[in-house]
Amino acid sequence: MDKHILKIKIAVLAYFEKDGEVLLQKRKNTGWRDGWYGLVAGHVDEGESYKLALCREIKEETGVDVLEEDLEFSHFLSIPAKISDCSRQYFYFIVKKWNGTPENTEPEKCDGIEWFDKSSLPDNLIPVVKSGMEKMLVGEKYSEFGWEEGYTELS
Repeated sequence: MDKHILKIKIAVLAYFEKDGEVLLQKRKNTGWRDGWYGLVAGHVDEGESYKLALCREIKEETGVDVLEEDLEFSHFLSIPAKISDCSRQYFYFIVKKWNGTPENTEPEKCDGIEWFDKSSLPDNLIPVVKSGMEKMLVGEKYSEFGWEEGYTELS
């Protein structure tokens, strides 16, 4: 493979906040970080814009309708291939408005959806997701995770 061609997986993440609480879902039967909390998220499919992919994932995972114009880009997180099967890019979006009440519409992959006080997030929040959220909440638009020495796996 040409060393200048980079394989990248792109994920989009939805940050829902209501009355000082953040919406998180608990992973189940996914093969990665099961039993841990993360944001509503998913991968971008071929031919999809990032916002369209996130609207689709939100609908699939929570039953909630979100329009592309109600997603505000907030943060980009870069992850190296050395800790994963390929390089990864996470795009965080704030969900400014939605229609419906979030519920667990994928019980085979999700053990529940809960609102958490943003100042008291669960200990089992996926570290890479938490890292991006923390940077996003202080206004940083770009961060890296796992590039430092010592990281050996995506977590």
